[in-house]
Amino acid sequence: MSKSLCLLFFSLAVQVHPQLVITEVMPTPAPGADGQDHEYIELYNMGGQTALVSSYCLRRRGGNASSLTVLPGHSTLIPSGGFALIIPESASSYFKNSCPPGTSLLTDGKSRLTGYGLRNGGMTIELLDEAGRTVSTATWSGDPGQGSALERSGPRMPDKQESWCIHPWGGTAGSRNRFWINRPPGARLHLPDPSCRPDRGRPLSLFIRVEPEERAALTIHTLRGNRIRRIDITGHAGGRQVAWYGRDDSGRDLDAGCYLLKLEIRRRSKRIYAILKPVMLVRQ
Repeated sequence: MSKSLCLLFFSLAVQVHPQLVITEVMPTPAPGADGQDHEYIELYNMGGQTALVSSYCLRRRGGNASSLTVLPGHSTLIPSGGFALIIPESASSYFKNSCPPGTSLLTDGKSRLTGYGLRNGGMTIELLDEAGRTVSTATWSGDPGQGSALERSGPRMPDKQESWCIHPWGGTAGSRNRFWINRPPGARLHLPDPSCRPDRGRPLSLFIRVEPEERAALTIHTLRGNRIRRIDITGHAGGRQVAWYGRDDSGRDLDAGCYLLKLEIRRRSKRIYAILKPVMLVRQ
């Protein structure tokens, strides 16, 4: 086989339906000891083939697209199930030492979205394939808070804001997110009002769909991740209505502020659904 045919065969082998998606964004990292900005955008290859990451581009919605450039010593090929991070080039030493082995490090060229380019107040970023088609997006509104990571609940979750969770206790750069659902589930949680106002007789009220063979755990956490309330739910046809009156497991009233609501559903001990949402406890 000639050299040119070998190269053509290799090119086709690594570009058959690559499926890179954005799975995590760190728009407001905590200050680093090295004085560098540690913003990053995480990509994951959920396809069955190796992906050629240098054939992709990144842009903010409405902006110009920039090609992704692999940093020296890192691979342009992302294996199935592999991760890549788009980072500021000035912070490459930090990410090289802190990320799992095998994580490819990239920069986004002229657009420079990482390196003080990710807007704390919200924006939409888009990943484009070699044909210029948008294949994945990440959208957030409002400032998630310093050190908070935006994590997609699973690589196959749709490109919608409700598919993303805010994690105030840091990100998982180069590895699976805390909640990792391989298949998008049906609507499991209905939360019409994410506020709890027990002083006015209005608890946090939500509807959870849990099938008869499933078990669910609804937990409330502080922003530091400490669990303060747990409600176990057994499944039955039609779902369950659940109310939280702003108390912890011992029945004590909690202070007003922002808390995190986590719903996890299991079937035969296997987690099939998980979601994290911020809720407000109002005292007045």
